[in-house]
Amino acid sequence: MGEIEALIDQLLQAGYIKSIGSRLPTLSLTPKGQNAIKARSAIQVNLRHVTQSTSRRKQAVQQAGGTLALTGQFLESGLTPSQIAAERGLAETTIYTHLARLIIAGKANVDAVVPADQQQLIRAAIRAIGSAEYLFPIKERLPDSIGYDPIRCVVEAWKIENGITDQNLIRSIILECIHSLPGELSRSGAAKILVGSSSSRIEQFCSHPLYNKLAGHSRADVLAVIDAMLQEGLLIQDEDRHLMIPNQDARQSQTINAAAFSPGLFEHLRAWRLEKARAIKKPSYVIFPDKALRGIASVQPQTCPELMAIHGIGAFKVEQYGEEVLALVANYIDSQQANGLADPITTFLPARIHAP
Repeated sequence: MGEIEALIDQLLQAGYIKSIGSRLPTLSLTPKGQNAIKARSAIQVNLRHVTQSTSRRKQAVQQAGGTLALTGQFLESGLTPSQIAAERGLAETTIYTHLARLIIAGKANVDAVVPADQQQLIRAAIRAIGSAEYLFPIKERLPDSIGYDPIRCVVEAWKIENGITDQNLIRSIILECIHSLPGELSRSGAAKILVGSSSSRIEQFCSHPLYNKLAGHSRADVLAVIDAMLQEGLLIQDEDRHLMIPNQDARQSQTINAAAFSPGLFEHLRAWRLEKARAIKKPSYVIFPDKALRGIASVQPQTCPELMAIHGIGAFKVEQYGEEVLALVANYIDSQQANGLADPITTFLPARIHAP
C-alpha cells in the first residue's frame, strides 16, 4: 500500500495526474498525463522500497492511538508533511489529508503545515474570491507550485478562524429564519439578519432570536446558500420577491390552523415514536423529544424543509424519519378533513375542563 501511495505522489509531483476536490479528493489525468498515455511514453518513477514493515507500521499506529494521531505526533516533533510521508511510507496527499482533519479538530496548527509565504498567497486568493467553499477557484489564482493539498489545509484553518459552520446547519438556520418570518424578507434582508448587519432597514429584527446567528460569515456566503436553496426548490419567492418556504403561504389559509397545537396529532406522534423506540430498544426521546413532537403537532409540516425548520429537528433526523413523520401528519389531516371533524382531542378537552 505504501509503495502505491508513493507512486501516486510521484505522478502528482511530475504533473501527470492531479488531485481534485476538498475533503474527499479524487485523482484525474492532466493534459500531460493524457498525452503520455496516447504516445505510450515511458514515465520515470522511483519504485522505492518502504523500509517499515506492515506489522511495524500497524504497531506504531496503535501505539499513537490511530493513524491521524501518529501523523500529529510527527508534526509536533517538527517534521514537514513530506518528511512525515517518507517516515510513514505514505503519499504526501494522504498526510495532508490527515493534517487537514487535524486542523478541523483543532489538533494541528496550520502554521506548522503550510509555510507562511504560501499561506499569505492562499489567504489573499480566498479574500479576492470572497468564499472558500470550492478549491478550484482558489487554485486558479495561485502559482502552479502551490498544490491543492496546502490549499485544503489553509482553507480549513480559514473556516475555523471565520466561524464557518457546516452547510447543512447554515441551511437549517436559513429555513428557521424564513419559517418564522414568511414573506417578510428579501434575499438580502434574510442574509443581513443572520450575519448581524447593522443596516437600518433590519433594525426592527435586532431582537429576533436568529439575529447574528451566522456571525463570522460574509453576507455573500449566506446569499450564495440562499440562491442555491432557491434553485433546489427549498425556498421560493412571492410576488414581492420575499422569501417563503414552499406551500407555507398556502398552509396559512388552510382550514386547519398551522399555528394551532393539535393534541390529537401529538398523541399519534407519541404512539409512533414509542413503536420506533421499542424497535431499536432505546428511550423514546432518542427518536424525538416531546418538544419536537409538539412543534410538529403545531406546524403540521408537509415538506422536509418545513419539518427541518421546526426547532430541535435537524437534517439528520429528517433524513432518518422525515418521510414517516410527513406521511403520519398528512394521513391525520386527511382523516380529519374527510370526516369533517376538528381535532377530536381539541374538541374534547374544553368540554372536560368546563364540565361541572
